Amino acid sequence: MREFLVSFLNLCHLTLQAPDELPTAIARIPRPALHLGIVLVICGLSTAVAGYVVRDYYDSGYAPYIIGLTIVNAGIGFLWSLILACLVDAFVSLQNPQRAGKVWQTTGVLIMSTLPNIFSVAAAVPARLLAQPELLLVPLQLLLFVWSISIALRGIVYQYEISFRAAVKTYLRSLGLVLLFPLLFFLFIMLEVAGKLI
Repeated sequence: MREFLVSFLNLCHLTLQAPDELPTAIARIPRPALHLGIVLVICGLSTAVAGYVVRDYYDSGYAPYIIGLTIVNAGIGFLWSLILACLVDAFVSLQNPQRAGKVWQTTGVLIMSTLPNIFSVAAAVPARLLAQPELLLVPLQLLLFVWSISIALRGIVYQYEISFRAAVKTYLRSLGLVLLFPLLFFLFIMLEVAGKLI
């Protein structure tokens, strides 16, 4: 247990302080799936609690709300990381086929890049004290988002041995496709509904 805890804390430390070493660190630990799962749950829990803290009203049934939102956040974090990793790997394979084939390792890097979300509660608590919490919460959440992207990009650079510029292009293309799919799905549903109403 002590060894597991030390390796988990070391992985978290590397994520926040030296993300370049993240792919190597994930490959070295004995059970990376367990470490990554814990990170997803902790980040999901922090985001869920932050969402609850900034609510306009409170009731006694907070536990199901927080547990449900934690599960949803962790699930979305995993799917997001997996789909993005597949696209990143596919784009890298178009340019450098010999460097591709690292989907699971890249998924691990992208999951670990969500670690700054553990500070969501720290952003929500002082924001709740303001009359308009979004004035503080939105910039702080954007800062955490930029931090997450920075970790992901540095991990991708090291993982695929490509330049930072190429990593940014690859990441933005992949991100665009990930965001485009739900938009197209929503548009398709709207057209179907409109067709049935007419």
